[in-house]
Amino acid sequence: MTNPHYTGDLVLCRETTLSVTNKVRTEVAKDAQVIIPNTHAPVVSHEDFEAVQRHMESRKKKRPKYKKHLFTNVAYCADCGQSL
Repeated sequence: MTNPHYTGDLVLCRETTLSVTNKVRTEVAKDAQVIIPNTHAPVVSHEDFEAVQRHMESRKKKRPKYKKHLFTNVAYCADCGQSL
């Protein structure tokens, strides 16, 4: 339930690429998106959609950012050659 099209609105320009040759997509800010309301019949109401979005946001786990160790891939095993 992350697609806002279910509410009956047409949402354009949700993502963009940095250049034509770069295929990495970045999310566009909500205020810069083009939203055309009531373009088709809604599957769910706006209130239900927003309630689901709040519920999904509250269920996200807050995990600490993984830190790469200072000596990662510096020491190697003499027998097999794997990094320690």
